[in-house]
Amino acid sequence: FRLLKILPGTSKEKLQCHLRVCSMRDNRGAYEAVLYVWGTGATEHSQLETGPAYPIIECNGEQVPVEATLYTTLHQLRRASSKRAVWVDSLCIDRSNARELSQQLAALFDIYRNAFSVFMWLG
Repeated sequence: FRLLKILPGTSKEKLQCHLRVCSMRDNRGAYEAVLYVWGTGATEHSQLETGPAYPIIECNGEQVPVEATLYTTLHQLRRASSKRAVWVDSLCIDRSNARELSQQLAALFDIYRNAFSVFMWLG
C-alpha cells in the first residue's frame, strides 16, 4: 500500500510529491482517496513518455509524467502550507508488477473504506 504526499506550494510552483510504502492499518483515516477521470487516450502511468503531451510532477526527486487530468486534480488538492496524503491509483499502484496489481485491486474496497474522505474529480 502506497500513499502520495503532496507537498505544499502555490499554484505557480512546481508540483512536488513523495510516494511511500506504508501500512494501511496504521494509516486508517490518515489519507484521502482520489478518483479522477482519465483523459482521452489514457495510458498507464508506467507507459507515459515525457514531452509536451504530458505534464510533469516531481515525485521522490524524479520527473514523472502524468495525465493532464491527474495533474489538474493534484494541483487542486495541494495546500498552500501543509502536506496532504492521498491515494490515487495511477501513482500508488505499480501496474507493471502483476502480483502487486492483483493484491491492490483486491484491496480497493478497504483502500476507499479506510480513507478519511474520497474525492471525485471530474475535470
